[in-house]
Amino acid sequence: MTNTTNSPTRSGPPDLASEQSDAGAPSSAVDVARHEMGDVTEATKDQLRRLGQSSRVQLRAQADDQARRLGAVLENMAHQLDEMAHCGGAQGLVREVTTELSSMAGRQGATLREGGYQRSIEELKRFARNRPGAFVLAAVGAGIVTGRLAKSADTEAITDAVKRPQPDPSGAARFSEF
Repeated sequence: MTNTTNSPTRSGPPDLASEQSDAGAPSSAVDVARHEMGDVTEATKDQLRRLGQSSRVQLRAQADDQARRLGAVLENMAHQLDEMAHCGGAQGLVREVTTELSSMAGRQGATLREGGYQRSIEELKRFARNRPGAFVLAAVGAGIVTGRLAKSADTEAITDAVKRPQPDPSGAARFSEF
């Protein structure tokens, strides 16, 4: 027996809305687009979160590496200051100050070399909590020294160095933008 009912034959793509309404999913193309946009947004947020975490890990690793290098430099400087203080055999204020600087540089160098930047930050926070007045005075002093150094810097030489043509790997000269 042949089917003689007059049902239309579909030759095109299936009706998205009718198929999705049967499955309990969104009922229109707009709802599908919203759903997909939400998925893309969540995926983007997840990727940005992972990128931020990766960046923090890399930044901390680089900061630790630089802190350890600085620690080694400070320990070397402490050794040199100590040799300088005990070189001539003279007694006096200069020798005492040099010996004290040597000792301080050695301690800070060892702290940086052994604990990295994180340990130094923790010690700085502890110092600020225990002696806030000394911390503020030290910060003001560091600010004054930095300001004086910046003021005495030869800004014309820096500007000229920036404007000077930089070598290009292709061999053509180019100018840096300031």
